[in-house]
Amino acid sequence: MKLNRPILLSIVFSWNILLSFAQLSEDQIAEIDGLFNQCSQTDLPGCAIAIIKDGSIVYKKGYGMADLEHGVPISPGTVFYAGSISKQFVAGCALLLSERKELDLQSAVQKYLADFPVYENPITVQHLIYHTSGIKDYFEILEA
Repeated sequence: MKLNRPILLSIVFSWNILLSFAQLSEDQIAEIDGLFNQCSQTDLPGCAIAIIKDGSIVYKKGYGMADLEHGVPISPGTVFYAGSISKQFVAGCALLLSERKELDLQSAVQKYLADFPVYENPITVQHLIYHTSGIKDYFEILEA
C-alpha cells in the first residue's frame, strides 16, 4: 500500500495528540475522524487506528478500503500484511541489543533459536539482518 506524504505526515504529527486522550469526547472523535477521513476514499487503500491508554483500547476504527477490487472496507479487526516495513524495526532492535551486549551479530542463529536448522555453512544473526543467509523467500513461493 502506498500512502501519500500528506496523509503520512498527518498521522505522524497527530499521533501524540491521539495518545493523550484517555476517554474520548465526541469532539475528540470528530477531530480524529477529520485527520483520517482522507483515508476513507473508496478508490484508495485506507488505514485502521487504535488508541491505547494505560494498556486499554480507548478508540478503534477503520477508514477506507481493505480490498479495492472487491469493495471490502477496513475495520478495526482488519489484518494487514506487514511486509517489508518490519525489516527496519527488526534491524534497529537487533542493533540496540548488540550495543547492549545482549546480542552477538556474529553468533550462529542457533545460539538464540535452538530449533533453527543447522546448514552446511553457518548462518549468523548478521546474515539474517542483511538478507545474505541464502535462505529462500518462502512467502514468494506461497504467493505464486
